[in-house]
Order: sequence, then C-alpha cells, then structure tokens
Amino acid sequence: MRIAIVGYFNPKCISDFLSDENIPDVNKAATAVNTLVVAFLKAGHYVKVFTSFPEKCDNMIFKGENVEVHIVSSYSKAKLTGLFSQVYMVKRLINLMEGQIDDVDVIHAHWTYAFALAAKHFAGKKKIVCTVRDWCPYILSIQTSLKNKISWIIRYILFRKVMKGDSIKFIANSQYTYDRILSEYPQKEVHIIPNPIDQSLIVSEKINPNIMHRFISIAQSIDDKRKNIPTLLKAFELYKKEQPDAVLTLVGYYSKNGELYKGVIHNLSDSITFTGVLSRKEIISLIDESSCLIHPSLEETFGNILLEAMARKVPCIGGEKSGAVPYVLGNGKCGILCDVTDYKDVFEAMKKANDSNYRKYIVDNASKMLKESYSSDIIANKHIMYYKSLLSNGES
Repeated sequence: MRIAIVGYFNPKCISDFLSDENIPDVNKAATAVNTLVVAFLKAGHYVKVFTSFPEKCDNMIFKGENVEVHIVSSYSKAKLTGLFSQVYMVKRLINLMEGQIDDVDVIHAHWTYAFALAAKHFAGKKKIVCTVRDWCPYILSIQTSLKNKISWIIRYILFRKVMKGDSIKFIANSQYTYDRILSEYPQKEVHIIPNPIDQSLIVSEKINPNIMHRFISIAQSIDDKRKNIPTLLKAFELYKKEQPDAVLTLVGYYSKNGELYKGVIHNLSDSITFTGVLSRKEIISLIDESSCLIHPSLEETFGNILLEAMARKVPCIGGEKSGAVPYVLGNGKCGILCDVTDYKDVFEAMKKANDSNYRKYIVDNASKMLKESYSSDIIANKHIMYYKSLLSNGES
C-alpha cells in the first residue's frame, strides 16, 4: 500500500532506507510512530511522512526507494509563538502536504492536534485515519501553571475540531483510550490497535540476568506531575534502608532549578542518577543494566516504555488505576500492579520484584504477549488490514 503518515517522526530511525546524508535526529520521543513506519517499510509498503522540525529551516525532503520524509519548521521568532504553535502549524502542514498526497491510498495522522487537523483538510480526497495517543481533556484538567493551561486550552480547541464530524476514522491505542473516546463521543466508530514494539528488541534471555536492586524510571519529563516521581522517591528511600546498595536511574528532561532535583541532591544524591534526555539506543542499554523498571505515572493512554522493558526481560511496576497501564501489563500477568499514589505500596511492589519465581512468571508471560500481540510486524499488518477495510467499504 501507499501510506501517508502525519505526525511527530524521527527520520534518523529510517536512515538505512534513505539515500541522503546528514539526516536530522529529532522527535525522539515518537517511539510508536517511528516503529510503525519502519515496520511498514520492512513489509514493502510505500510511505510518505509529513513531520516537523523545531529549529528555523527551509522545508526539507529526504528520499529513499519506497519512502519520502517531508519536514516543515515549527520555529517562530515571536515570543509567545510557542503557546500558539499548534495553531499556525496547521497551515504550514497543509501547505507541506498540498500536491504531495495524490499518490497515496490513506492518510494516517497521529495525536489529535495540528497534525490531525491538517490531515482532515484532505478528507474529501483521501481516507483519513487518526490514532489517539493521549487524552486532551484529562491533560488539560491537571494543568496548574497559567502558561501550561493556555497551551492546553489551545490544544483542546484543535482537539474538538479534530473530533467533530465523521470525516476521520479513529484508532485507539488501548482499551482505556477507546473507553475515553466513547465516553465523550459515543457515536464514534473506534478501532483498537495497540502501539508496537520493534520486534528486533525482543530478547529470549535477559542481558545481565544477575543484576539486582537497580531500578530505572523513564519519562519524557520527570518534572511532569502526572509522572508522579516524588512518590517513587519516597518509596525508594524506604527501599534504600533495607538494601543500602540500591540505585535508581531517572531518565528524561528535568530542571536543575526544580524542587524535585534539588530535593534529591540534598537527600539521596549518592544513589540516584539523573541522565536527562537520551537516545533510544542509550535507553535500551540502561534498561538492560537494570533489574526493574518502575513507571509511577498517574495516567497513560498506553506506556511504550513498558513494552521496551518487557522486551528486554526486565520486570515492570505500574499503576493499577493508571489508565492503560494495567492493559499493557496484562492486568498483572505481565507486570506488577500497585497503587502508585501510595509510596508504601510502591515500596512493597519493589520488594515483590525481587522474588525470582515471580519475576520469571511475569517476564515469561510478557515475552509471550509481546510476540503474539505487540510485535511491530503484527501491529503493522493490523493497520494494513484496517486501511484495506476502509478502502474496500468505500468509506471516507
């Protein structure tokens, strides 16, 4: 098939498929989209990607035998433009796509903001699909700073425009996301296709199997209150009293001026490492050197990092009421579920992860589930079958 992907994407992840050099390394957090595009290309499909670049630049295009990546800048010198970037990016993306989508069968947008609204502009010409990757109403409801509230109000306006009408067909990346959509839009027909894990990451045996008491937590921003890192730190402090050699690695953006970082420096600086933002390769390497991944997030529409830890045979701890986390962890068969709002319960889960028989039970279940339900080749094929069903039914 010939597929257009509209969303955050890192062209560096398909450098082997491109004939160009000096390919930008951006949008590193768009793991699910990056993995899906690679899977499409490996399966022999033609893919056109339309994405953005945060720095000032002219429109860029990178080409390969079966792929094109079109990039537009999201940069603006206006001081407040960052708050309104989702708005002006709609027009930039439409201009980028104009005249470039005539030869594709379907346009697949990701997230429910500028990328999806730009894709919706072409609904009269092509089949439009959008994967809902976060839930805007919830994220808006938990914002505390004025700047963040304004930013998410703007996103919310775009979100409502995207969800309006029936010109876009929606994919939910989990049962939780599916339920969220239908709770506000009961008339929508929604298809569930989970996020993929790169099949090449799935190992049969854990690397460094004898490592213990080395915990890791990974988030796009560990300062984000939704990620609930302070509760994890309290739990780790308890664990440290029982296991003095325990260490915790925190991966993701953080501010050295933030309360979280300053508190750790004063109390647990010898046991906790802040890495900042890392490449996917570096993250996988750190997971391999860990004995357990803890994901204390209060809400997730999926949780790709859980798949990556499970793929490396590393047991996971997640919230029993944290959105899609129980869904991803097989409702407790493939990971340890606990009340992540209670640091004592997180502490008990950390101790539970030390039981060798229990560890083997959950990691073996996780590997089986990944191969059967989440492997990138399987997820790519599910998308292809869904696209074909839309085309054969003549839906728009």
